[in-house]
Amino acid sequence: MRLTKKIKTAKPQSKGSGRQKPQLSDGATWEQRVENLKHISEWYWYSPWDGITEDDLLHFAMYGDIVAQIYFHALRKASSFDEATHPLFPNTFENLLLNHIRRLNEALCEMSNKGRQTASQELWDQALKLTEAFSELALKNPDLFKTKARQSLFMPSIRSKNPKFSANAKEIAKAIELSAETGSCVNRLLLFFPFTYIWDIYRSWMSLG
Repeated sequence: MRLTKKIKTAKPQSKGSGRQKPQLSDGATWEQRVENLKHISEWYWYSPWDGITEDDLLHFAMYGDIVAQIYFHALRKASSFDEATHPLFPNTFENLLLNHIRRLNEALCEMSNKGRQTASQELWDQALKLTEAFSELALKNPDLFKTKARQSLFMPSIRSKNPKFSANAKEIAKAIELSAETGSCVNRLLLFFPFTYIWDIYRSWMSLG
Protein backbone atom coordinates (compact mmCIF):
# COMPACT_ATOMS: atom_id res chain seq x y z
CA MET A 1 0.00 0.00 0.00
CA ARG A 2 1.44 3.34 -0.98
CA LEU A 3 1.71 6.05 1.62
CA THR A 4 0.01 9.32 0.84
CA LYS A 5 0.87 11.43 3.87
CA LYS A 6 2.29 14.73 2.71
CA ILE A 7 5.49 16.04 4.22
CA LYS A 8 5.54 19.63 5.40
CA THR A 9 8.23 21.54 3.59
CA ALA A 10 9.85 24.89 4.16
CA LYS A 11 9.18 27.76 1.82
CA PRO A 12 11.16 27.49 -1.43
CA GLN A 13 14.66 28.84 -1.05
CA SER A 14 16.32 28.15 -4.38
CA LYS A 15 15.86 29.30 -7.94
CA GLY A 16 14.38 25.91 -8.78
CA SER A 17 11.83 26.04 -5.95
CA GLY A 18 8.16 25.73 -6.66
CA ARG A 19 8.60 23.27 -9.52
CA GLN A 20 6.73 20.00 -9.72
CA LYS A 21 8.20 17.14 -7.76
CA PRO A 22 10.33 14.79 -9.89
CA GLN A 23 8.93 11.70 -11.52
CA LEU A 24 9.77 8.46 -9.74
CA SER A 25 12.15 6.25 -11.69
CA ASP A 26 12.43 2.51 -11.18
CA GLY A 27 16.03 2.82 -9.98
CA ALA A 28 17.18 0.03 -12.28
CA THR A 29 20.23 1.83 -13.68
CA TRP A 30 23.19 3.49 -11.99
CA GLU A 31 22.15 6.86 -13.38
CA GLN A 32 18.65 6.47 -11.89
CA ARG A 33 20.09 5.54 -8.49
CA VAL A 34 22.32 8.61 -8.55
CA GLU A 35 19.28 10.69 -9.53
CA ASN A 36 17.30 9.33 -6.58
CA LEU A 37 20.12 10.20 -4.19
CA LYS A 38 20.18 13.67 -5.72
CA HIS A 39 16.42 14.06 -5.21
CA ILE A 40 16.41 13.21 -1.50
CA SER A 41 19.45 15.44 -0.98
CA GLU A 42 17.66 18.33 -2.68
CA TRP A 43 14.55 17.68 -0.59
CA TYR A 44 16.62 17.95 2.60
CA TRP A 45 18.62 20.99 1.52
CA TYR A 46 16.05 23.02 -0.40
CA SER A 47 12.60 21.47 0.30
CA PRO A 48 11.68 22.51 -3.25
CA TRP A 49 8.62 20.38 -3.97
CA ASP A 50 5.04 20.72 -2.80
CA GLY A 51 3.03 17.55 -2.33
CA ILE A 52 5.99 15.29 -1.53
CA THR A 53 4.92 12.14 0.32
CA GLU A 54 6.61 9.69 2.67
CA ASP A 55 6.40 7.12 -0.09
CA ASP A 56 8.26 9.44 -2.45
CA LEU A 57 11.04 9.95 0.10
CA LEU A 58 11.21 6.21 0.76
CA HIS A 59 11.61 5.60 -2.96
CA PHE A 60 14.40 8.17 -3.23
CA ALA A 61 16.16 6.81 -0.14
CA MET A 62 15.94 3.11 -1.00
CA TYR A 63 17.18 3.49 -4.57
CA GLY A 64 19.76 6.14 -3.71
CA ASP A 65 21.17 4.29 -0.71
CA ILE A 66 23.39 2.00 -2.75
CA VAL A 67 25.23 5.05 -4.09
CA ALA A 68 25.79 6.36 -0.55
CA GLN A 69 27.08 2.96 0.62
CA ILE A 70 29.50 2.69 -2.28
CA TYR A 71 30.75 6.21 -1.53
CA PHE A 72 31.64 5.22 2.05
CA HIS A 73 33.37 2.06 0.84
CA ALA A 74 35.27 4.12 -1.72
CA LEU A 75 36.47 6.52 0.99
CA ARG A 76 37.68 3.58 3.08
CA LYS A 77 39.53 2.05 0.14
CA ALA A 78 41.12 5.36 -0.83
CA SER A 79 42.13 6.07 2.78
CA SER A 80 44.09 2.80 2.92
CA PHE A 81 46.54 3.68 0.15
CA ASP A 82 49.21 5.14 2.44
CA GLU A 83 48.46 3.29 5.67
CA ALA A 84 51.74 1.37 5.47
CA THR A 85 53.93 4.35 4.60
CA HIS A 86 52.26 7.04 6.74
CA PRO A 87 50.40 5.24 9.55
CA LEU A 88 50.30 8.20 11.96
CA PHE A 89 48.87 10.87 9.70
CA PRO A 90 45.34 10.67 8.28
CA ASN A 91 44.91 11.55 4.64
CA THR A 92 42.02 13.56 3.22
CA PHE A 93 39.94 10.46 2.52
CA GLU A 94 40.31 9.23 6.09
CA ASN A 95 39.34 12.64 7.47
CA LEU A 96 36.23 12.69 5.28
CA LEU A 97 35.25 9.22 6.47
CA LEU A 98 35.86 10.07 10.13
CA ASN A 99 33.70 13.18 9.81
CA HIS A 100 30.83 11.05 8.55
CA ILE A 101 31.34 8.57 11.40
CA ARG A 102 31.15 11.38 13.95
CA ARG A 103 27.94 12.73 12.44
CA LEU A 104 26.36 9.28 12.37
CA ASN A 105 27.33 8.69 15.99
CA GLU A 106 25.77 12.02 16.93
CA ALA A 107 22.59 11.07 15.04
CA LEU A 108 22.45 7.73 16.87
CA CYS A 109 22.78 9.43 20.26
CA GLU A 110 20.15 12.01 19.31
CA MET A 111 17.67 9.34 18.22
CA SER A 112 18.23 7.36 21.40
CA ASN A 113 17.85 10.50 23.50
CA LYS A 114 14.45 11.02 21.90
CA GLY A 115 13.30 7.61 23.09
CA ARG A 116 13.70 5.59 19.90
CA GLN A 117 13.95 2.00 21.11
CA THR A 118 15.66 0.48 18.08
CA ALA A 119 18.21 3.30 18.05
CA SER A 120 18.82 2.79 21.78
CA GLN A 121 19.49 -0.91 21.24
CA GLU A 122 21.84 -0.06 18.39
CA LEU A 123 23.59 2.44 20.67
CA TRP A 124 24.13 -0.38 23.18
CA ASP A 125 25.53 -2.72 20.50
CA GLN A 126 27.85 -0.13 18.99
CA ALA A 127 29.10 1.13 22.37
CA LEU A 128 29.93 -2.42 23.44
CA LYS A 129 31.59 -3.23 20.12
CA LEU A 130 33.73 -0.08 20.23
CA THR A 131 34.70 -0.60 23.86
CA GLU A 132 35.68 -4.22 23.19
CA ALA A 133 37.82 -3.10 20.26
CA PHE A 134 39.48 -0.42 22.40
CA SER A 135 40.17 -2.85 25.26
CA GLU A 136 41.84 -5.32 22.91
CA LEU A 137 43.87 -2.75 20.99
CA ALA A 138 44.95 -0.86 24.11
CA LEU A 139 46.84 -3.91 25.36
CA LYS A 140 48.09 -4.94 21.93
CA ASN A 141 49.28 -1.50 20.81
CA PRO A 142 48.95 1.04 23.66
CA ASP A 143 50.94 3.72 21.83
CA LEU A 144 47.90 4.35 19.63
CA PHE A 145 46.03 5.81 22.60
CA LYS A 146 48.67 7.41 24.81
CA THR A 147 48.29 10.93 23.40
CA LYS A 148 44.61 10.96 24.35
CA ALA A 149 44.91 8.87 27.50
CA ARG A 150 47.64 10.93 29.17
CA GLN A 151 45.38 13.99 29.17
CA SER A 152 42.15 12.19 30.10
CA LEU A 153 40.61 11.34 33.46
CA PHE A 154 38.51 8.56 31.98
CA MET A 155 38.71 5.73 29.48
CA PRO A 156 36.17 3.40 27.87
CA SER A 157 35.73 0.17 29.82
CA ILE A 158 33.42 -2.84 29.77
CA ARG A 159 31.50 -3.37 33.00
CA SER A 160 29.68 -6.41 34.35
CA LYS A 161 27.21 -7.14 37.13
CA ASN A 162 29.89 -9.38 38.61
CA PRO A 163 32.18 -7.07 40.66
CA LYS A 164 35.09 -9.45 40.13
CA PHE A 165 35.03 -8.83 36.38
CA SER A 166 37.75 -6.25 35.77
CA ALA A 167 37.98 -6.24 31.97
CA ASN A 168 41.73 -5.71 32.52
CA ALA A 169 41.00 -2.10 33.43
CA LYS A 170 44.11 -1.64 35.59
CA GLU A 171 46.37 -3.21 33.00
CA ILE A 172 44.89 -1.09 30.22
CA ALA A 173 45.14 2.12 32.25
CA LYS A 174 48.80 1.42 32.98
CA ALA A 175 49.60 0.47 29.39
CA ILE A 176 48.09 3.62 27.87
CA GLU A 177 49.39 5.84 30.74
CA LEU A 178 45.92 7.05 31.65
CA SER A 179 45.84 10.50 33.30
CA ALA A 180 49.64 10.84 33.26
CA GLU A 181 49.39 14.52 32.32
CA THR A 182 46.12 15.54 33.95
CA GLY A 183 47.38 17.85 36.69
CA SER A 184 46.51 20.96 34.70
CA CYS A 185 43.22 19.36 33.66
CA VAL A 186 42.16 18.96 37.30
CA ASN A 187 43.03 22.58 38.01
CA ARG A 188 40.86 23.69 35.10
CA LEU A 189 37.99 21.50 36.28
CA LEU A 190 38.10 23.11 39.73
CA LEU A 191 37.26 26.43 38.13
CA PHE A 192 33.95 25.11 36.81
CA PHE A 193 32.79 22.21 39.02
CA PRO A 194 32.20 21.76 42.78
CA PHE A 195 34.94 20.11 44.81
CA THR A 196 32.65 17.16 45.65
CA TYR A 197 32.33 16.41 41.93
CA ILE A 198 36.10 16.53 41.45
CA TRP A 199 36.52 14.30 44.51
CA ASP A 200 34.21 11.70 42.94
CA ILE A 201 36.32 11.80 39.78
CA TYR A 202 39.50 11.44 41.82
CA ARG A 203 38.16 8.40 43.68
CA SER A 204 37.14 6.79 40.39
CA TRP A 205 40.60 7.49 39.01
CA MET A 206 42.35 6.03 42.08
CA SER A 207 40.19 2.90 41.94
CA LEU A 208 42.00 1.99 38.73
CA GLY A 209 45.17 1.60 40.76
